[in-house]
Amino acid sequence: MALAVWGHPYSEFPVGQDSLDDFRRGFERLAASHVTTYYAFVLTHGKAYFRSRILGEPERDLLAPAIEVGDEFDIEVHPIIGLGAVGVQGGLYDPGTSEDLPSWARDWPCPSWAESRQLTVRVAQEMLDQYEPAGLHMDYVRYPNTAVLDSH
Repeated sequence: MALAVWGHPYSEFPVGQDSLDDFRRGFERLAASHVTTYYAFVLTHGKAYFRSRILGEPERDLLAPAIEVGDEFDIEVHPIIGLGAVGVQGGLYDPGTSEDLPSWARDWPCPSWAESRQLTVRVAQEMLDQYEPAGLHMDYVRYPNTAVLDSH
């Protein structure tokens, strides 16, 4: 059996518990559970957990150790990037006065802005070139509520 899981390395490997040995212990547990693919949230809530010339200084680089240790355990690491909560900051979503925007979505980049889409592609390409991950999980282009989805 093969399994794929979403992972949140920023919380699974908090500061002070993010050494290569910590990653090895974590990935050893994944491998023992037959996990073969780890989809890593390395861009979330406006913070990057990978090196990027485009985005500037990261919170921490957790993608490099995840890929390195993933290779040791035959676990493919696919970083997640897209629009919404896992997006780069371009033009922000602004519904105007027609709807109440949930507080958790106030800093979401808006998929309707060309700069948001283009910046996401540039960062994704940079990530592929720099880290050479086994794959890349392109997250949904989405708005934070179904009312917008229904009308657009």
